[in-house]
Amino acid sequence: MKITEINGLLPAQEPVGSSKKRTESTSASITDKVDISAEAKQKQSLETTIKAIKEYIAQLPPVREEYVSEVIQKLREGYTIDRQMTEAISQRILELLNL
Repeated sequence: MKITEINGLLPAQEPVGSSKKRTESTSASITDKVDISAEAKQKQSLETTIKAIKEYIAQLPPVREEYVSEVIQKLREGYTIDRQMTEAISQRILELLNL
């Protein structure tokens, strides 16, 4: 069996244990730099927000079954939430999460 590459990495050109002396770079002016992509930053921000929401939800008291049944019944009867109510609820959630 011959391995030609692993995840795009080619094998070393020298055999293991080779007596060839390797030259090392002595240039001190080269520095490593790592940039975090915008996608990674967005994902991190989203994960932080999700964590905050989960922590907030964990602190809420359990929801009573009768309340859930009441809400379902109202929706079946045609009770709807208008835009003004949606905006008020959204604003309150943002305030609770300190966003």
